[in-house]
Parts: sequence; C-alpha cells; structure tokens
Amino acid sequence: EDLKAHAANQSARYAAGEYPGRSPNGNAMYDRYKRWCIEHGRISNADYVVRYVRWHGGSALEPSLAPYLLDDGIEHWILWHHPNKTPGDTELDPASEAAVARALVAREIKGEASPSDVPLVCFQNVPPLRSIPTIAHSHVFLRVGSMLPEARRAVGAMRGAWRQRS
Repeated sequence: EDLKAHAANQSARYAAGEYPGRSPNGNAMYDRYKRWCIEHGRISNADYVVRYVRWHGGSALEPSLAPYLLDDGIEHWILWHHPNKTPGDTELDPASEAAVARALVAREIKGEASPSDVPLVCFQNVPPLRSIPTIAHSHVFLRVGSMLPEARRAVGAMRGAWRQRS
C-alpha cells in the first residue's frame, strides 16, 4: 500500500523525505556496477541497459541492480523500453506498464498460472528522479510471496537468467 501511495504522489513524498530508500548493500552493488562500467569500456548506464538486458519486442523486465528497501516477499524490478522504440522522455501509463510486465512474466510461466496471477505495483519516477532519463522505464514491484508457485518459479527463472548475463 505504501508503494501505491508513493506512486500516486511522488513529488510530495520525495519533498517530505518519504521516498523509498536503498539498503547499504543495494547502494554498494550500484557503486560496484558503475565502477565496472567505467573499467570495462567506459560505458554509461544507458549503454549498459541497451547492450545487456534481454529485450522482447522493445521491452525488457529485469531485476533492479539497486533495489529499494522493501517488505519481505516484494521484489524490485525494472521494465525497460528500448530507446529505438520508445523515446526516453515518454510518460508511461501505469496500467499499460503493469500489463507489459505481467505479459513478460507470463512468457516464462509453465503450468496453470496466467498474467493475472502476477501481483504487482508499477510506476515511473517523475522526471527529476529518473536515474537514466534517456531510456523510458518503470519500477515494478512484484509480490512474489503472493504468487502461485508457477509464477514464482517463472520469476525465479528470470532472475537466474539475469544473474548469468550480469
């Protein structure tokens, strides 16, 4: 519920210091990633995303490199949109973003679960808070703890494939 409240009024919540934070481990991982980008060809965050995420028809759903502090059972993912298909400054519709995220998880589901069995909250940061403004993206918070086993396995397989590529 807190994520839904945040999505509805990000600017005011940020101004009040109520923005979701990151753990020290999340910040350390993000710092390691930025150093890696510099050490391996001096690529930018945007270049890394374009080069390394697993694209499906112009979109990709990947675990967040620097996840927010969240309750147990909730995972932070990013829904990326390839800049050749969607300009970085595109304002993304939360309902459409949720449908795309669910469809990307559904691609991996084996069994009885369907996209509607993927509980999530989705929002795009307001422009001043976008870490990679050249690539349109939304933050997706998957309620993995509330998923059917087939959907939970699909998310686990996606996370495992991401780890192998990262």
